[in-house]
Amino acid sequence: MSTDIAANIASIRARMANAAQRAERQPSDIVLCAVCKGQDSALIRQSAGLVDCFGENRAQEMLLHANQGAHAHTPVHFIGHLQTNKAKDVVGRVQLIHSVDRNRLLARIAALADSQALVQDILIQINIGAEASKSGLSPDELPALLDTAAALPSVRVRGLMAIPPPADSTENRRYFARMRALLTQAQTLHPGMPLDTLSMGMSDSFEDAILEGATLVRVGSAIYGQRS
Repeated sequence: MSTDIAANIASIRARMANAAQRAERQPSDIVLCAVCKGQDSALIRQSAGLVDCFGENRAQEMLLHANQGAHAHTPVHFIGHLQTNKAKDVVGRVQLIHSVDRNRLLARIAALADSQALVQDILIQINIGAEASKSGLSPDELPALLDTAAALPSVRVRGLMAIPPPADSTENRRYFARMRALLTQAQTLHPGMPLDTLSMGMSDSFEDAILEGATLVRVGSAIYGQRS
């Protein structure tokens, strides 16, 4: 892996464009989110302006990066598991929260957003591989959480997020296709919601995700190299 951040991003953009072309989609419709977990602020700053947004996994690390000017006016998303008691550090500071997966967290985000007189955009996280080690709703739980969110004016559900189990390309695409079907189901259940975002695919799977409808891919090691 090259340590030339700009070259790495250019290579990823080319691969994204190729996958989009194969899927008969526009590359400009797919967001490249750079995953900042464990990265130095100076390294992150090198990619500012070259990626569409930054994805932070931990609230404390996000605040550190922000205080050190790492994001350099590039939008920030929160993509990691969010503890309810850490929501206060995230709501209003990020463009999108990817990992809402329970009523208690949803209610806390809504209350914090309401207290700041803003509407917080969120994604609902699906545990598409039914893995005990991962957060997220089961697909069967999605309609109920969507119904709850629909009654909260200070949150806006923009779509779904998933982290499928490690798999080969064929299996990856099955998981991603299931996520696309779930988004279609959500759009049918709540036609008034702006459900336009499907966050899925990482460094080793983003091309498969784009082929199956991802609108946002979360890429870390392919940009910054493996964390030491």
